[in-house]
Order: sequence, then C-alpha cells, then structure tokens
Amino acid sequence: MIPLDDAIKLVLDSARIIETENVDLHSAVGKILAQDVVADADQPPFSKSLVDGYAVGFDCESTNGMQQLAIIDRVDAGQSSSQTVGDKTAVQIMTGAPIPPGTSAVVMVEETKLLDANTVAIDADKVQHEQFILQQGAVCQSADVVATTGSRLTPARIGVLAEAGCARPLVYRDPSISIVTTGDEIVPVDSKTSDRCIRNSNGPLLVAAARQVTDNYRYIGHIADEMSVLVEALEAGLKSHVLVITGGVSMGQKDLIPEALNQLGVRQVFHKVNLKPGKPAWFGVFENDVHRCLVFGLPGNPVSTFVCFELLVKSALRKMRGQHNPGRFDESAAAILKTAFTNRGNRFLLQPGIYCGRSHEVEVLQWIGSADQIRLAAANCLIEFPASSSYSVGDQVVVRRI
Repeated sequence: MIPLDDAIKLVLDSARIIETENVDLHSAVGKILAQDVVADADQPPFSKSLVDGYAVGFDCESTNGMQQLAIIDRVDAGQSSSQTVGDKTAVQIMTGAPIPPGTSAVVMVEETKLLDANTVAIDADKVQHEQFILQQGAVCQSADVVATTGSRLTPARIGVLAEAGCARPLVYRDPSISIVTTGDEIVPVDSKTSDRCIRNSNGPLLVAAARQVTDNYRYIGHIADEMSVLVEALEAGLKSHVLVITGGVSMGQKDLIPEALNQLGVRQVFHKVNLKPGKPAWFGVFENDVHRCLVFGLPGNPVSTFVCFELLVKSALRKMRGQHNPGRFDESAAAILKTAFTNRGNRFLLQPGIYCGRSHEVEVLQWIGSADQIRLAAANCLIEFPASSSYSVGDQVVVRRI
C-alpha cells in the first residue's frame, strides 16, 4: 500500500502527451493549446470611440464653459471621416467608429445638447483629455503573445484567438478512454433491484466523469466475472489510451482483474493506495511497439470509483491532453471546520463536505461509506483528514473541490 501522493506521481510519470492537431475555432472549446498564439495586428487596429457621442478637438486643459460646436461630419462603425476636428467643430461618432484626425476627446451624447441639426453645445468643464477613446494597440500590440501553450480554450480565450486572426489553433488531441464495469451482482439501470442485485451506477458515473475531460470516450459494457469474457473485453479496451475498469481488484475469489490484465501483458505499477475510500486501486501500463495504454482498476463501490477517478484517472487524462498542473483536483483551498471531526482510521481520508467560498468554512457531511452516493452528490468538496487525526471546530483543513 503506497501513499496517495506517490500514487499520483507514478500515474503522472507514466502519462504521455497525445499528438497535436489543428482544429476549427467553433470546435475548439475545452481543448488545450499546443502552441503559443500571437496577435497578427494591434488591438484595436485603430483608435476608436467607446461611446456614442461627439469627437471634439478643443484643448481640454484650457477651454472652459459651454461651447457651441459646428457638426461637420458623422462617422459610424465600419466607416471613417476625412474631416479634421478643430477647436470649434465636432464630428458625430458612434461606438466603435475610428477617431477622426484632430480629436482630443469624445463626449457622450447624454452630456451634450443638440441646438439644431448642425450645432451641438458641450460643457468643456466636464471634458477630460482622451476620454472615451480606446487607443490603437491599447489591448495588445502586433506579435504579442495572447494565449500560451497549455492554456485551456474557454469561450473567452476563443474570442481572443479570433481577434488575433488564429482561425485553426494547434491543440492537443483528446486521449481516448475505454470503460468496463464488472460484477455478477450488477444489473442494468432500468432493472428492478432484489435481495442480491444492485443497479449499475458506475457505468453512467464514469462516462459522465470522462466526458468532463475528453470527448473521446467509449463504454465497452458490463462484463461478467468470468476470466475468458473479461480478457476479451479488456483486450478491446487496451486499444485506447486509457482503460478504466471498476470492480474485481480487491481480495475476493472473483476479483479477477489483476490476473486478466497480467495475461494480456499489462505491467503492474502499484496495487493498493493509503486512501479511504479507494484502497484497492490498481494501476498498470500496457505497451508495445505501436501503442501505449494506461490501465486503472478502480474499486467497485461508487464513491471509491469516483474518488479514484478524480485523483488518478483525471490526473492522467489532464496531462495527456496537455493541461498545466494536472494532479489532484482542479481546485484546492484552505477552509475552517464548522464541525468537529475525528478520523479514527489508519488511512488518509477524503470526507465529503460542503464548502462556502464566501466564508471559507466547510461542513462535514455525515457520510456512511463508499456506497453512499447521496451524500457524495450533495457535496461540493472532499475534505482531507490524515490518518488517526482529530479536529475541532475552527481548525483549518484542506478541501478539494469537486
């Protein structure tokens, strides 16, 4: 049984970044950049107005009082004006339109009074030099790096890439993942339960978890605890970059997964982690001349399955798709306990909890074990409790967001 941090390190050391591809911006959301993106022009490419109003040319530092200005032109977004603004003239201008020559400031239309079709009155005392003007290159300049390798392409970043002229960014391919569930006691979701059978919640849970990280997933199916059919299903799963199996990795007579993987040539890296829930977790690597697959055997209880996926499988997938800081959870935070808690066990414990980001307090949920998905679904974090530890109300702990 190895420490959790050692297990995560072994997984990350075994993971390899997948190849790259160029994708269309419309399908790039969630992908990870494999190459810096630089701006091909200044942004904005010209000085422009931030408001609807009037471009004026008087000296904002020395001109005082109400000024009557002759309106010499109008410029809309997508147009330009050839007129030069002077100290007694103004150009009507719309948001986003280029600033006319000679402009010292733009005055919002709400701060002006139209005297007639050709004359506007402006209070010079309320006008500041260069107000409501976004200067050329103020956002970024040509050849500036606007998105770095390893960045996740959010909708906002995709907007930045579009503005920079990057129509087909180079991204890391999503790793493929195959999922197999096992257990003779498991029945389909739409079946009735009995005194000896439970519904298959691990299959839908793992597919949903995989979809949060990669678009390239496959649920092979639920396989009986029989060596020949297990070997056949696992052999198919080894064609993916990652194979995840639930159940069959503990110490029972029908825990056949380690032996089935051994028959297929999968090299065991570790078996059993100092973790609750998730102790029986198994990890290995399959490799030949043309292909490499990371193999995870996860405990069958659904909370254990979820925690091991978040800690181990997701860490591997995130590294393989080029993400920065792939280990552990997406976010961690220090929090103040609202309830006293004692971990009487001899394993590192991740306890479901509810974390409030505003007060930085966390409440321990009264979880009843690794089959308790109800409390897991109610949680927004897992709280770290070292083995044989005791905490009082007000003590500081580490929470991992989920």
